[in-house]
Amino acid sequence: RHVASLFARSTFLGAEAATSAAVEREMGRAVVFHFAGHSISNASRVGLLLAEDSNRPGDINAMMLDAEVIAATNLPQCRLAVLSACTTVGLENDGAGDPQSLVRAFLDAGVPQVVASRWDVDSAATSTFMRLFYERLTRGGSAADALRFSAGRMKDQLQTTHPYYWAGFQLYGMI
Repeated sequence: RHVASLFARSTFLGAEAATSAAVEREMGRAVVFHFAGHSISNASRVGLLLAEDSNRPGDINAMMLDAEVIAATNLPQCRLAVLSACTTVGLENDGAGDPQSLVRAFLDAGVPQVVASRWDVDSAATSTFMRLFYERLTRGGSAADALRFSAGRMKDQLQTTHPYYWAGFQLYGMI
């Protein structure tokens, strides 16, 4: 909700509203796509975990927005995708090079910049990190500048000084 409130025009899909169909529809309209939730990245599946579809209760396939589906989508308006979830980079060290990663999926869909997590991140620290990131970004900073700023601020706080809290997010694409 906080991220959506920073933009003049935004659509917030929370809890039950974040179905695969709704996210795909809104993703096509977004200039900045922000996903805060859970992802799956293993040898058999890579995707974003979404709300249960009331037309297909209990169907895990309906609750996933697979990397393959994202990669096949055309997102010409989207300039930045931020994946605020655990391990959204993928199985390799460099998600941009991993053909199954969420990073690669958004790059293939035409999004020039993707911010993704390199490991399982702490929810509370990530919330603070993203608040700092977007406040800097919406004041005219670049995504790279906003990441540096957020990491620096988190690093300066006693409770988040360890790199686990501030170094997990990386920018991929045209920097």
